[in-house]
Amino acid sequence: MNAIVAYWKGLSRREQRLMGVAGAVLVLGVLYWGIISHYRRVLSRHNSVW
Repeated sequence: MNAIVAYWKGLSRREQRLMGVAGAVLVLGVLYWGIISHYRRVLSRHNSVW
């Protein structure tokens, strides 16, 4: 954990912001992808019933 903290403090403020934004985009993308794929499966099951 200390190595990660030391690495993070070694980055410039701009690089820290870039890493934060990239991480947030990655998390949102994974959540969006998971939700959309889930609902596509649910809708395909629902449509096959009718």
